Amino acid sequence: MGMGAWHSYWRDPYHLLLTIPWTAFLILICVFYVTINALFALAYWLGGDCIANARPGSFLDVFFFSVQTLASIGYGAMYPKTTYANIIVTIEAMIGLVGIAVMTGLAFARFSRPTARVMFSRVAVITSHDAKPTLMFRTANQRRNTISIYNYRAPDAVWLKNLLSMCCANLAGLNSGFF
Repeated sequence: MGMGAWHSYWRDPYHLLLTIPWTAFLILICVFYVTINALFALAYWLGGDCIANARPGSFLDVFFFSVQTLASIGYGAMYPKTTYANIIVTIEAMIGLVGIAVMTGLAFARFSRPTARVMFSRVAVITSHDAKPTLMFRTANQRRNTISIYNYRAPDAVWLKNLLSMCCANLAGLNSGFF
């Protein structure tokens, strides 16, 4: 399969999280948040009556206890009352701290990622440059800053080479029917 195959995106999850649209990024965060809370709620629920002031057997109570623990809210109405629950709380608190740090870093990286605002001319010129047919066009920066390094590479230059060959042949034979 080629480089654009769907599985190649998953090989670099950091780049994927930086380049997906904002709506997909926010949905992914929400899905991750609910999933991780549900998994920890399941761990509390399997521990039996290990959370004080939670209704016995209530998955909803342990789920919301998990939300409070993961987000470091800690209202105090519910708290762990067994060693098992304290171990799960410790693990969840660490995952919550790391998760908040990672999500904050990803959001900051998405906001601070530079994006180009380049304007292209409506007219292009085909001419000879260094004895090779060359397509030339003007570009301009739409921002009020300086572009220090600028490189452009055509993704697939075969079509461009064929176009230039056809145009140069037409120009050489003074056959201006192409334009």
